[in-house]
Amino acid sequence: MRWVRTGHRSRKLKAPCKRRVNTGCACCWSARKQSCKRNWIGTPVPPTEAGLPPANSCVAKQSVRLRLLNLVRHHHNLVRIDVYVNGRHRVKETVRFVHVKVHGHRRLVKKGRWHNVTLRNLPQTGSVVIKVVGTTSRHYHLISKQTYKAC
Repeated sequence: MRWVRTGHRSRKLKAPCKRRVNTGCACCWSARKQSCKRNWIGTPVPPTEAGLPPANSCVAKQSVRLRLLNLVRHHHNLVRIDVYVNGRHRVKETVRFVHVKVHGHRRLVKKGRWHNVTLRNLPQTGSVVIKVVGTTSRHYHLISKQTYKAC
């Protein structure tokens, strides 16, 4: 057991941390210490809202179409979308924001466009876990996860 700092108090942590991620959760109070078991802290989003296909669909063709524009439609302040397949980073979509003067006032304007993504060369057997992580302009994470059977 080791002591973990949570706010102004300390408490014992039974399970040792396995990942090294400085995410700011209860047991990640220092970047030099081992972090907690959770590898992401964020708001869960329903898979249909994130543009993931239904879980009962089969990935027989080893390709899945992700409608990332659904996520952008529900959350307008997204600046980055990352897609992970079985824990590995596969796709990164970003949009830049620039300051423009409009009628004497500075305004933040979006440069670039979001695109839907097709994931190809997925595993032919077993199960496939697809995780979509959207990052907002305030660095919040919107997380959606779905498991598919490869058949």
